[in-house]
Amino acid sequence: MKGLSFTLPGLEQATDPRQLRTCLLRLVEELQYALSNLDMGNFTADTQKRLETVEKTAQKADETANENAAAAKAGFEEVYEEIIRTAGELSSEFEVSLNQREDSILSQVSEEFTAKSDTAQLEETFRSELEQTSQKIEMRFSDAANLTQEVAGDLQEYQNLVETYIQFNTEGITLGKQGSPFQAVLGEERLSFLQNGVEIAYLSNNKLYITSGEILDRFTVGNDASGYFDWIPRGSGNLGMKWRKPAPPAALQRR
Repeated sequence: MKGLSFTLPGLEQATDPRQLRTCLLRLVEELQYALSNLDMGNFTADTQKRLETVEKTAQKADETANENAAAAKAGFEEVYEEIIRTAGELSSEFEVSLNQREDSILSQVSEEFTAKSDTAQLEETFRSELEQTSQKIEMRFSDAANLTQEVAGDLQEYQNLVETYIQFNTEGITLGKQGSPFQAVLGEERLSFLQNGVEIAYLSNNKLYITSGEILDRFTVGNDASGYFDWIPRGSGNLGMKWRKPAPPAALQRR
């Protein structure tokens, strides 16, 4: 092969760090798959080098995005706490509404909270919504905050938004958080866990099914009747198995 060109749908349209990070993660996954499953002998040395460089660059960009997100969150929380501590004015207003739409009914309860200090202002909105249609009922909970702080004569703004939801329909109950790739779905025969819309694990008929697993400390198989087998990582780096007898009944322990 003389060369390769990689494109990722949505990368050019990404408008915020979360979308960009998601695109970069997908790019890293595709590159890792290509490097792991394709015969590198089919590529020229120059193409192999380009592939490795692109992968490292994408990983570095993802690490930088994580660091920036963590720093922004820490800054937001610090300013938030400072405003509440030094606020000279606090106010809170509640609003309740019931709207009948063409195909749904929306019930909403919201609170507008404001805190002002000499150099900063916080405006926070807490909202819960219940929307009912003929096909589903969905509850949404959100917390949006805008911080404005004066630093060295300049105004700096911070924003934070958290939104979760619970959806009820004929297929089951869905739990999720806006912007998160993970969902939990309680259906008629299984409890499923989804990542980016793909089922990665589920519980059904006393069994757990999962695409891959990682045990950090100990993996145990057994029962009180026959005892337990513990798989335990050893300090030497080896994996050992040890049989363990069940604990005596509580009545015997008290004697």
